[in-house]
Amino acid sequence: MEKVRIERIRTFVAIKLPDHLKKEIGKIQRQIEAEAPGTLHFVPPDQLHITIAFLGRLSWDTQTSVISVCQQIANKTPPFE
Repeated sequence: MEKVRIERIRTFVAIKLPDHLKKEIGKIQRQIEAEAPGTLHFVPPDQLHITIAFLGRLSWDTQTSVISVCQQIANKTPPFE
């Protein structure tokens, strides 16, 4: 019997950060790197976000369901700063 491999996708729920904030955080990252080179690893500023929940590796079908539920919640939730 042939095993079917289900691709799993690393999934998390997050809040995007505004570009101006990513730029400022990037400046701070560069300052820290200059003071202590090689001691810390930072993600590129354009990938910064606030993780609300890490869900692990989900199948495409499960991830699609999560996206749908998150969109429904987001549509009912007023924006915040």
